[in-house]
Amino acid sequence: MRIWQAAAVFAAGMAVMGCEPASITEARDQLRGGPARRVELAVPVARDTFAVQDVLTDLSGVQTTTLPSGVLGVPIAEDSVTFSTGGLIGGTVTAILDPAVLTFGVDATQELPTGALDLQGFEDAIRDGTIHTAPVTVAIVNTADAPVTLTGFTIGLVRIDPATGNPARDPGTGELVYETDGSVPIVAPLAAPGDTAVAVGRQTTTTVDLAAAPLVDRLADLLIDQVRTTIAIAGTLSIGDGTLGTVTGADEVLIRVAPVVGFDLTLPAGGVSFDSSLVENGLDLSADVAAELVAFLDSAAFDLAVTNATPFGVEATMAFVPSAVTGDVFQLPGRVEVAPLTVGAPSVAGDGTVVAPATADVAVALAGSDLGPFLGTEFTAGIRLRLLPPTGGRGALRATDWLAVRAGVRIVYRTGGAP
Repeated sequence: MRIWQAAAVFAAGMAVMGCEPASITEARDQLRGGPARRVELAVPVARDTFAVQDVLTDLSGVQTTTLPSGVLGVPIAEDSVTFSTGGLIGGTVTAILDPAVLTFGVDATQELPTGALDLQGFEDAIRDGTIHTAPVTVAIVNTADAPVTLTGFTIGLVRIDPATGNPARDPGTGELVYETDGSVPIVAPLAAPGDTAVAVGRQTTTTVDLAAAPLVDRLADLLIDQVRTTIAIAGTLSIGDGTLGTVTGADEVLIRVAPVVGFDLTLPAGGVSFDSSLVENGLDLSADVAAELVAFLDSAAFDLAVTNATPFGVEATMAFVPSAVTGDVFQLPGRVEVAPLTVGAPSVAGDGTVVAPATADVAVALAGSDLGPFLGTEFTAGIRLRLLPPTGGRGALRATDWLAVRAGVRIVYRTGGAP
């Protein structure tokens, strides 16, 4: 109940008793002269339960997908690496394969577009952490009326050479220069473990699902750092299987590569943080009533309670400024900033999934000078969340993970006696 509301209630009571005040101002004055009492006001800041998938999409704008394992992921823009079988056999000729089999060495690249990976505020989490789940779906399209076999094919990453504007190649051998881990090229075999080849029937499409976390981890780092990069494929292509077949100059083999960055991460020891903000309604008090409230302030506190059902620890810090503003609230002068609340990482299974949520709460005392943002029509709340690694460092965000946040300001003021 606001001061003027308390005064109105008091005025109504006086009317029933036959001593009706002439105005709310007079009622307020009478209230001042009455016995000391305390009235509590509440300013809600956040009171909700958020599914992690909704928070990522609505709060940060990240477009997520759910992997078969249940882990949330962010797709990297699908790119196609295409090479023409007609070009391999010599222009626009038509080859009749009976019983011949044509075999060629292939390497081909496709540069990824700017903005292929949209992580919003999660760039540091991906760049500074280690990705454990990162599937790559590869669709191989064969338009020829002859089967093809891809033997020893690999998918790798090749940077664009700034000097030439082309994929980097060794000046001596002319071979593509792949990204490496130390001296070992980071490549993913196209064939299933234990196999060396992938067969694609006549005029059909074959889909292969790869587990390629090291490759996608490096690709994400390059894209976040805005390094021009290509998807590169290389191997031996065989056209035909010893039976009658036809391949023309218009035929091609198209390989569509669709990586996904999974939120199955090992975070660095210091964790990673990101900021957001929201605008909320204040008490909408006039300047004189707000000043009176502060003058008669008994106590004020900011309450924050968090239940954490994500696999990471969470450190939550909030700051407030009057009115609706844009930009980083934590950098604005005159902000009211409260000490952080740390919620430990919940118990997690070996694959990083949550076993039992963790909870924590805090009440931070506020002075009268801290109440400015909450007394006007609206205020902006800045939220800084730092994700902290669980024991072992690894956590996997799933669509079923959630956070429950209860935050608000309690203001208790005196309605009788002198300030």
